[in-house]
Amino acid sequence: MSENLNQNENEQWKIFNELTQKAENGDAEAQFDLAWYYMVGHGVEFDPSQGVEWFRKSAEQGNIPSLHEMIRCCAYGTGVARSLSDAIKWLRKTAKQGDPMALNHLKTYLLPIDGEDPVKAAEQGDADAQCSLGRIYLFGLDCKKDFVKAMEWLQKAAEQGHPQAQVDLSQCYRTGGDEVKQDLAKSMEWLTKATNQGFAQAQYQMGECYMNGEGVEQDPAKAKEWYQKAAAQGDEEAEKALEELHAAGK
Repeated sequence: MSENLNQNENEQWKIFNELTQKAENGDAEAQFDLAWYYMVGHGVEFDPSQGVEWFRKSAEQGNIPSLHEMIRCCAYGTGVARSLSDAIKWLRKTAKQGDPMALNHLKTYLLPIDGEDPVKAAEQGDADAQCSLGRIYLFGLDCKKDFVKAMEWLQKAAEQGHPQAQVDLSQCYRTGGDEVKQDLAKSMEWLTKATNQGFAQAQYQMGECYMNGEGVEQDPAKAKEWYQKAAAQGDEEAEKALEELHAAGK
């Protein structure tokens, strides 16, 4: 029995040493695999910081799985200091490789594929960056969502007249969450500010409010008017809503 265990142990060390050699020679896939040995302590001492270094070497060669791990590690602070700025930096690098998930994240956060650090820009008062940061906390970036922080940043942008932030903030008040109570009056207040700017998404949301009687008295006719305003600007959700009304004979 002990002899078999020794053989298995020797075989594992052989595999580990071969993998290490490949990784040190620059093999990106081997670097990714080796990183996991350290991240989970498989056959070696548990060492997340060493794991991150191998993920980094692999990611710098464009290895998609390693790029995703760098986003996650920076977002969570696993094996490296937690840094949303660094997580976003790796997200952008991943998107530049054409990764669909990373590209979709950037679209959701309203972030360009190139640009300055949105965290720093938000702290300096940039409304676009504040809205993006609010959306990152609202929808999450390989990390736990933070509804309260999301609303804090969206509020800052909304107060500067950012229409998307106003719509997002309105939605947060409409649904409520975590430590924030539902407040339909505030929801309508922010949504109205966005519709006053002619923002198509806000017009569609206003239509939804009238259609469902959220924050206002239910009025399908007014809902249709708001859908039409949004659809005139090319809002796809509003166009779909109008098609459904037409199909229902309304």
